Amino acid sequence: MARNIFKIYFWFDNDIKSYYAEEVSTDPLVIYMPNFNENLLDYTAKVNMINLGDADKKLYKLDLLVNSNSMYQCDNIVEENIDEWQKDLSIDYKDTADIATVNELNIVDYVNVVDNINRYEGESLTATLKQVIYEDVEQSSMILNYITEVNRKLDEVLSIIRPPLVIDGSFKVRSISISSEWFIFHSDKEIIDNAIILIYISIYNDGDKLVFASLCKVNIIKGSRDKGYIYMANYKDISESIKDRVIKFIFSKDRENLKQLK
Repeated sequence: MARNIFKIYFWFDNDIKSYYAEEVSTDPLVIYMPNFNENLLDYTAKVNMINLGDADKKLYKLDLLVNSNSMYQCDNIVEENIDEWQKDLSIDYKDTADIATVNELNIVDYVNVVDNINRYEGESLTATLKQVIYEDVEQSSMILNYITEVNRKLDEVLSIIRPPLVIDGSFKVRSISISSEWFIFHSDKEIIDNAIILIYISIYNDGDKLVFASLCKVNIIKGSRDKGYIYMANYKDISESIKDRVIKFIFSKDRENLKQLK
């Protein structure tokens, strides 16, 4: 019988970390979570859990007790209201991103920046090849994989030797997680709820590349002036092709994370 797989969220003052865990026993509920550092429990403000096999995607608050060998006992499990974003497929993305506040004076310029970034990335060799990947898999997959790998290496080299893109009026924020619908980040700067911002995300990770820009509507998830704020940026103008690239990137990384349970 297949065991349940859970996604565990750890809330901190300036971050949200998520880990996959596998059910070991049910009474009491014990989970196996191999990549979690148990020392973080001392700094965790709250722990949430979602059973990925649950069609209703219910959210639970719980306490974790350390057993041994990456085993944790789940106590004081209480159902909580779930936010819609927690139902979405997402991955942790711990790096930086660029954002800029949009207003009536700069919106035209920033729309042009978004269009130029996304047009360039959409016309890259890798993006073009991916459009034909399913046309003739048997005959083209080997050549396609080879050319794609060469292009990835070129992207890595170019990311090192070419100057980084600088967007006027932008500033760095610390990224937390990403989905095809939203981007979560932390910043010491206070941003007005429902403000419009530009985001520019550039990920080069283990040969994988995800670069795009979007205008977003921002909402505060939690925070304070002394500890900074965690924000959610919902994409406003993301195209289906970009969304498809984000989804494929997330699926790829998600599979890698799930393999670590085995």
